[in-house]
Amino acid sequence: MKLLKLFRTGTLLIIIVTITMLCACGKKTADKNTKDASVVSSENLFNWSGNIISSINENVEMEELIIPAKCEGFSGEVFKNVKVKTVRFEDDDDIQLNSAFLSAESIEEIYLPKNLKVIDYMSFQMCTNLSSIIIPESVEQIRHGAFRSCKSLKEIVFKGSKIKTIEKEAFAYCESLETIQLPDSIETIERDAFYKCSKLKNVKIPKALSTIASNAFAATAITEIHIPAEVELKRLDASAFGTNTFEMTVYVKSGSYCDLNRDNWALDFKEIITE
Repeated sequence: MKLLKLFRTGTLLIIIVTITMLCACGKKTADKNTKDASVVSSENLFNWSGNIISSINENVEMEELIIPAKCEGFSGEVFKNVKVKTVRFEDDDDIQLNSAFLSAESIEEIYLPKNLKVIDYMSFQMCTNLSSIIIPESVEQIRHGAFRSCKSLKEIVFKGSKIKTIEKEAFAYCESLETIQLPDSIETIERDAFYKCSKLKNVKIPKALSTIASNAFAATAITEIHIPAEVELKRLDASAFGTNTFEMTVYVKSGSYCDLNRDNWALDFKEIITE
């Protein structure tokens, strides 16, 4: 009888200890999650004008920020002169970037919303430490000077094929860029689009391309280009590749539009080879 009583007492103690430990663990987990949630979604880190972020609070020392779902856009050079290195978005809705990241020299990584439609005029100009960017599938426009003077930018990944024009100076002075795979939807590459991308050697020519404007690829390291059979290049400006065309070899597909119309190009290439 005494043994049974001791057994019951011991069992009760074990149950009490177990429950206490579980509660303590639950509290710690809850506290941790609450802390993480405050970092992720805190709107108090920003100054607002309605649903537009106008600036980041001066006392913010964080290296990573997540833009709250409430945000519909930005006003002014929000990330200039801050210590933030990584920016993410809480949801994937379209948003007005405007010039939020202009001259944001500390930014190294930006993860854009999956439903973004437009990368605005000078949106990321002079983000001098930005090393790579993924252009979401939803993007339809990359505007004038969007990534101009991003001197550390080495990799640009296009996830979709809705963009028809690379606007003027969009990637000019991206001195670290060595290769770029342009989506086949691109029809026009405007003037100075890749001007002075001094390390740029490899460019995938889009199948829908019809225009390469003045200085689009001037002052680059391109020595050869391969033009797909589908390309109908109707306008190739005399300065499209700057002054180094005499060092360039162009490959065209036999019987293609470019093969049949290459005599209309006012450029002095080193060689045009039919494949």
